[in-house]
Amino acid sequence: MKQSKPLYSLPYPRLQVRRRILGFLARGLLRLLTRTKVEGIEKIPSEGPVILAGNHAAYIEPILITVYPRRLVEPVGAGDLRFEAIIDSVVSFYGFIPFNRGSLDRKGLNQAMDVLKQDGVIGIFPEGGTWAPGKMQPQIGVALLSQRTGAPVVPIGFSGLQNSFQRVMQLKRPKLLMRVGEAIPETFSRCR
Repeated sequence: MKQSKPLYSLPYPRLQVRRRILGFLARGLLRLLTRTKVEGIEKIPSEGPVILAGNHAAYIEPILITVYPRRLVEPVGAGDLRFEAIIDSVVSFYGFIPFNRGSLDRKGLNQAMDVLKQDGVIGIFPEGGTWAPGKMQPQIGVALLSQRTGAPVVPIGFSGLQNSFQRVMQLKRPKLLMRVGEAIPETFSRCR
């Protein structure tokens, strides 16, 4: 008897053509308007489920975390927040997993797990926002996703992003850095 594929609430990869086009355009704009340096991109595993977890101090990190990895990244973002007009249009066109912060969002959690169970890549910011950069406590979502799916967590640090948009508008080409760390293997389920 032929086994059927499991049904997922969110198939991965999705929206490939539009995401590749937007990624190409975003990398071009970043090259033109900033001096972006990416270190350690080869540390992101080339196959299997992966959680990219970055620090969140400004609004540009979601762009960097989705356009520079070689694999298609499914971003996780604030579902309880409306973006400004043009940003909202771009974010909606690109697509993301909306997550309602401050509560256990089962739908968002299940969609993120579905992506990982399909050997996909998600991009997430453990602090859940940018209102107090460097002072916010990480939430448990990353650890929970890693524990339930066996996905390693790849830490990503960003710097040079504070006031970078204003510097871009003044044609000052700010220096931005995205530094990818070593993958942290999932070990929680092995500790039981």
